[in-house]
Amino acid sequence: MLNKTSAQDRPHLPALQVLIAAGAASLLWAYWGPFSTMAKHWIGDPQYSHGWVVPLFSLVLLWMRRDLLTKAEWKPSWWGLVILAGGLGMRLCGTVFYVSWIENMSFLPCLAGIFVLFGGWAALRWAWPAIAFLGFMVPLPFFLETMLAQQLRRIATTTSVYAIQTIGMPALAEGTDIVLNQHTVPVAPACSGLGMLLVFFALSTGFVLVTRRPWLDKLVILASALPIAVIANIIRITLTAILFEYSASDLARNVFHAGAGYLMMVIGLLLLWLELKLLENLFIVEKVRGIKPAYAAPNLSEAIEPVAGARRERAGKSSSQG
Repeated sequence: MLNKTSAQDRPHLPALQVLIAAGAASLLWAYWGPFSTMAKHWIGDPQYSHGWVVPLFSLVLLWMRRDLLTKAEWKPSWWGLVILAGGLGMRLCGTVFYVSWIENMSFLPCLAGIFVLFGGWAALRWAWPAIAFLGFMVPLPFFLETMLAQQLRRIATTTSVYAIQTIGMPALAEGTDIVLNQHTVPVAPACSGLGMLLVFFALSTGFVLVTRRPWLDKLVILASALPIAVIANIIRITLTAILFEYSASDLARNVFHAGAGYLMMVIGLLLLWLELKLLENLFIVEKVRGIKPAYAAPNLSEAIEPVAGARRERAGKSSSQG
C-alpha cells in the first residue's frame, strides 16, 4: 500500500517499472557478446559453474525487497545518464585495452544508471543489492585468478600434509605434490579451492544481504569465506590422499576425486551453519521489554491496594450495622 506522500504517483509506478524492464532488456541485448563469453566460462570452467545461479539469486533479492517499491517515491532522474555514461566509458576502455573483466563489469553501472534514469534514487535503493550481486557471475582477471590459485594450491598442499601426518600417515610436500608411501597425490589447479572460495564468498554475501543481523555478524560471515574454503579443501585433499593410499580400486578413487567438489560444498555449508550457531550463542541481545528482573522493587500501588480494600470492607460492615 502506498503512503500518502507517493499516492499521487501511483499511476506512474507501473509505467516506470516497464521502462526499467525495457531498458534492462536493451542492455542485455547490447551485452550479448560479453554474456556469451561468460557463459562459456560457466560451462567449461568448474570454478565458475555457479555463474548460472547468480542472476536467479539477484531476481530473488529484488523480490525479497519488493516492499521498497511502495515505500518510496519514484521519480526519474537525469543523473542516470551520468552513471550510464560512466558504465559505457568502462566498456569502451575494456574493449580498447583488451581487458575483458572491465568490459564485463561495466554492465553493473549501466544497469544502475537505467534504474536511476527511470526510477530515481529510490529505485536504486531497491535494486542495488541485486545489481552488486551480479558481479559474482563475472570471471576474475586472468592474472588475479592465476595468482590466487597458485597461492591456494601451496597453502592446501602444506596444510594437508600436516593433517595427513597428524593422523599417523607419512607424507611429504614437494611443490604442489603430496608424496605418500606408495603414491603421489598432485594438487592440481582444479583442486586449489578457488572455485569453492568464490562460491562461499557469494553464499556469504547473499546471506548478509537477505538476513537481518548486526553488522559485526555480517562482517564476520564475509571474512569467514576464505578460511571455510581453505578448511573444506584441506579435508577434501586429506580424504583423497587416504583413499589413494589404502584403496585398491582405481574406480573408487576416481569417483571420489570427481565428486570431491560436491563434498567440499557440503562441508563448507556445514561449517557456515556452525559459524551462524556460534554467533547466535556468542552475542546474545537481550530484549528490554518482557524481561522480569530477578529482584524487583516493591510496587507501592500493589502493596497499598489490599490494605485499602480491607478498610473499605470494614467500613461497609460498620455502616450496615449502624
